[in-house]
Amino acid sequence: MANRKAFVLILTEMGQIVNVLNTIHGKKGIEEVDVIMGPYDIIATLSGADTNEIANIVVNSIHSVAGIKHTVTLMAV
Repeated sequence: MANRKAFVLILTEMGQIVNVLNTIHGKKGIEEVDVIMGPYDIIATLSGADTNEIANIVVNSIHSVAGIKHTVTLMAV
């Protein structure tokens, strides 16, 4: 079975973009992290074996990071 791919839009607390970016960059399952312009501050590209693995990455490697205000997870189809 091919890996699943997802994108996570991240809104950070004021002044926390660099801290959040550096904290999540390189964690297992997080393939790419970029600062973006618009209503969100960061986009992360995730890769996992299935939707459960993607969910675990989001909860354990992203939601647990201080300085994150809100996220939206988008699964690729």
